[in-house]
Amino acid sequence: MNANVQARRFFDRASEVASPDDWEALLNLLEDRQTNKKRGKKER
Repeated sequence: MNANVQARRFFDRASEVASPDDWEALLNLLEDRQTNKKRGKKER
């Protein structure tokens, strides 16, 4: 539960300083990682 609080605080702070392009880049990175993770599981 504590990790969720820390993550929320991180995103709150980041939203104050990050540009929309930064958020887009972060979302793309996370989506790519998730896709790669799913592909890795399918190949096993």
